[in-house]
Amino acid sequence: MSKLEGKPVSLSRSSSLWSVVLAMAAALLLVGFAPAAVRADVSTYGNASDNTPAPCPIGTVACPSSDPFYAAPANLGSLANGTLVGVRPATISEPGLSPKAASTISYRSSDSFGAPVLDTATVLLPSAAYSGPGARPLVSYQFPIDSLGAQCAPSYAIAHPNTNGNVDGGSNEISSLLSQGYVVVAPDFDGPAQQFIAGQQEGHAVLDGIRAAKTLPGAGLSHATPAAMEGYSGGGHGTSWAAELAGSYAPDLHIVGAAEGGTPADILVNAKYANGTAFFGLVLLASEGLTRAFPGAGFAGDLNAMGTATFKSLSPQCVGTAVSSYPFGNLDQYTKQPDLVDSPSLQALFAHEKLGQAAPSFPLFRYHVYNDELVPFTPDLALSAFYCSKSTPVQFVPLAGDHISGDPEGFPLVLSFLQGRFSGATFADNCSTVASLSGLPQVPPVALSGSGQSGSSTPGTGSSSTGSSSSAAANTASKTAAARARSLRLIRRCVGAGKLRVSVTGRGVRVRSVAWSLGLHVAARAKRAPFRRIVARGPLARTRSSRLRAVVMLVGGRKIVLVRSLPRCGIPARKH
Repeated sequence: MSKLEGKPVSLSRSSSLWSVVLAMAAALLLVGFAPAAVRADVSTYGNASDNTPAPCPIGTVACPSSDPFYAAPANLGSLANGTLVGVRPATISEPGLSPKAASTISYRSSDSFGAPVLDTATVLLPSAAYSGPGARPLVSYQFPIDSLGAQCAPSYAIAHPNTNGNVDGGSNEISSLLSQGYVVVAPDFDGPAQQFIAGQQEGHAVLDGIRAAKTLPGAGLSHATPAAMEGYSGGGHGTSWAAELAGSYAPDLHIVGAAEGGTPADILVNAKYANGTAFFGLVLLASEGLTRAFPGAGFAGDLNAMGTATFKSLSPQCVGTAVSSYPFGNLDQYTKQPDLVDSPSLQALFAHEKLGQAAPSFPLFRYHVYNDELVPFTPDLALSAFYCSKSTPVQFVPLAGDHISGDPEGFPLVLSFLQGRFSGATFADNCSTVASLSGLPQVPPVALSGSGQSGSSTPGTGSSSTGSSSSAAANTASKTAAARARSLRLIRRCVGAGKLRVSVTGRGVRVRSVAWSLGLHVAARAKRAPFRRIVARGPLARTRSSRLRAVVMLVGGRKIVLVRSLPRCGIPARKH
């Protein structure tokens, strides 16, 4: 996978990047994170989840939904949260992932409404000795599952590589954790129904996974074992919900810290941000995941015929397939009425699912790429400011790069944070700086003709006064809107109408990542690289071997190459 090389952005640096700090905007952002007491009435989105086990594609070997190990026992409701129900040896087939031992476990947890649900996880024991002080610690690692099919869950995907690309991509990080001598538990935190992005379900599953792992025979853990949590993107969402719920749902756990990266803090903002972009498939995945968790919100009844058929087709898919299959879509294409996300029932649901409803009592290390093209930066920054306002010790680090590169950029900092938390080192927060940075404006969603809405989180520039900064922010938003619309028109001219799937095989293809203002994760210019064979379905199917400059989108870990020459499309070549 091609990545941008990025470095942490200094919080103290005096530059135009941070010159738009607005104290009034900071206060407004904090108002957006209201405590749980003002959450919407639960009756507007039902009172029960649909916990029917998620399906697998036809022909899937040993699909979890038909595996007796994943079936809930009759007495599940009588068990306490976190009670270990089943244990079996785990098959680990991911390259480079070699634990001393591994087990798949099942345990009692609670769904978004508190009903009993059987969740599962993988517990991996390290070969390395733990050299830190005290007892060997436990890390709960949340993969960005971001999927709907039962086969996409980490406990299955770890045994079947190339099933969920996000699981494949995170396995090297688990290897790093094991090398530190940590025990790792990786929960299937979206539950047996794969309720992607349902916060309460995710948080409960993470916390109960820690409880269950501590009681696993032979793991060498105990109730007093210190635990920490870590996750990026969709995994950061599950980690953040677990951190917020820990005080009320699992006060018995000895949690010493949580690392949360690239977190979608406000899923309504994120839905509008990704609508109309190359990542639109994630909007569909999240819509179905929330429908499973909150069927009472009535979203399924608002789908048109195209929407009903699409969601049925989407139901067993993992993130890579879904995102590459539905680029540049608009949610309005799938619903009976436009702007459905702004309906009262869904607004209540989004308020219920917005992070910032409780503040953790333990330290948080949080990081986010400031010009993230997939998950907007500013809501996550505002979430950090909310935690700081409630006296949670927070260290927030903006990174340069893009969403995909943000994970490997931030992970060394995560390791350092975990080492400090387990050693008992003093944690230095930077809340005083975070509070001032909350004035950075969020560029509003931009309407793109024929493709819905998206947004840009790249901070604007301006003077330090409130009036001039606001004017500069508006000017930046206008320029960004024009650039995004122009880029979209040009790339569409290259791609043509219809869906395009391109796979590339060959040697010598050198590609560097570039974050375009369009909000796509694209890479530009395969310099002097012969594409030995290009197999395409779509308007570019005639293309074969050639030497050319190309646009490459990295979607769900896959390279999708738009193989028509950039200059012919009117897109200027980038210099590297």
